[in-house]
Amino acid sequence: MAYPNSRDRQPAARRAPRQARLTARAGMVLRRGMEFGPIDDVQSMFMDRGVALAPMSCRAADDGMALTDGAVAILPTASVKDLQNGGLAGIVVPGGASSAGEAAGIELLVKAAHAERLPIMAFGEGVTQVLTALGLELPATPAPGVLIDQGVRILELPTDVADAIQVFHRSPARVLSNA
Repeated sequence: MAYPNSRDRQPAARRAPRQARLTARAGMVLRRGMEFGPIDDVQSMFMDRGVALAPMSCRAADDGMALTDGAVAILPTASVKDLQNGGLAGIVVPGGASSAGEAAGIELLVKAAHAERLPIMAFGEGVTQVLTALGLELPATPAPGVLIDQGVRILELPTDVADAIQVFHRSPARVLSNA
């Protein structure tokens, strides 16, 4: 027998998980072999905390071309202009393989975000690239992740990352409306 509002009477295990309301948008630098080091499921952590990740090209010439890895092609939906005009609340730089041109593109994105005083989160090899691009000192032992926002914060555990994601919600000008 079906009841009005029967969804409320279903066992919790049968209910679909609710996605957090997306209230901010951050750029995520696309790289071949993207990885987040020992911290798993970073992308889901952002979504669970209401931050959408917009793919960004890391080519020095932002040509809007897709990143292809095997049979998968991902089109960038954000660019440096979005950092400059308030369309992004910050950037995320995962580790991964990069050519000299891509390294220059990453440096360009990092410097643009830093110039706008936006938070920058980096993981794996991205940590060294970001700190070097900004002329900051590298940690004595390699850090799994860092957050650059009013200083440098080392991110060692998933709980550190989950807590640090909140900086992407800071600016009301960068809030999405998805009613």
